Amino acid sequence: MGFYIDMINVGQGDSFLLTLESSKEDTMYVLIDGGPPSRGDYLVKHLQDITPGYIDFVIGTHLDSDHIGGLVNVIKNIEVEYVVLNIPSNWDKWLEKRDYFRKLSEKTIYFGKFADNLSITEELLNVIENKRIALIPLFEGEDISHNEDFLLRVLSPTFERLEAAWADEVLERAVAEEILETAKASPTTPRNDASIILELIYKNKPYALFTSDASAGVIKEAIGNTSYEFLKIPHHGSKFGLDEELIKQIRPKTAYLSVGDNPYGHPATEVLEMLKNVGAKVYCSNRTKYCKRDCKYNGFGNLCHRKDKDPRPNWKPVDSKKCLYNL
Repeated sequence: MGFYIDMINVGQGDSFLLTLESSKEDTMYVLIDGGPPSRGDYLVKHLQDITPGYIDFVIGTHLDSDHIGGLVNVIKNIEVEYVVLNIPSNWDKWLEKRDYFRKLSEKTIYFGKFADNLSITEELLNVIENKRIALIPLFEGEDISHNEDFLLRVLSPTFERLEAAWADEVLERAVAEEILETAKASPTTPRNDASIILELIYKNKPYALFTSDASAGVIKEAIGNTSYEFLKIPHHGSKFGLDEELIKQIRPKTAYLSVGDNPYGHPATEVLEMLKNVGAKVYCSNRTKYCKRDCKYNGFGNLCHRKDKDPRPNWKPVDSKKCLYNL
């Protein structure tokens, strides 16, 4: 009985594997995101090393290529029972606009990246269909249950928030105002705020929070007054993902930060400082130029947090008995 939370080093992206073993020694594997397409082969190899060759649930938290790009290779090469992906009802209309966004990328590369997101999502959906894997949406209030020991609960988004994030006028307004730039950190987009936020409940107690790229306001709304021992830091440490009020409420003991080289300033020094002030131990998948002295726990690479489990074979301890790494 017990579980592992693996943060897989996919660079500037997200990928987390949950290995949940119930008291009946029945194990469920849940992959949350798969990093960018360029890390797909690496992700597959790592998953083949630490799983028995199948995954029960693959969850794509939102339709950005740095979260779902690597899932194409995962689904091609590993047996998967279910894929969770929230697709807006006007998806076909967005696909029709893809070439339009490619042309706009001459003005700002944001729109080229958005076109890439559309393309990788289309490819992922085609692979899921070809492999005949069940594709299911999950929204606020829905659960993935694993016997009496574990519950993986969706805290956000609502169906209405997803639809609003993909409403026609959202991107059209962005085009008109040219407000989104990738050369610097910008406020979280409505699509990021429509990410799937998950909590892991262990023995009837909330234990871990997985925030994807949601902003602080949405996370506060989703979790109410709940605190968590383990936090997946939102949006690669963006300054818009956490604020002092939220950190003081969550009060994590351990915080994992999935990040790679980037031009955005991730992770924000102020976020690292606030986490340190509440006693959280922060571990990054990569040491970027922005990590500075605050990422001091010396565990970069593939990290594994364990609860009521023995260490993985041949993995070295980072700090205390809970965190391990394998470089």
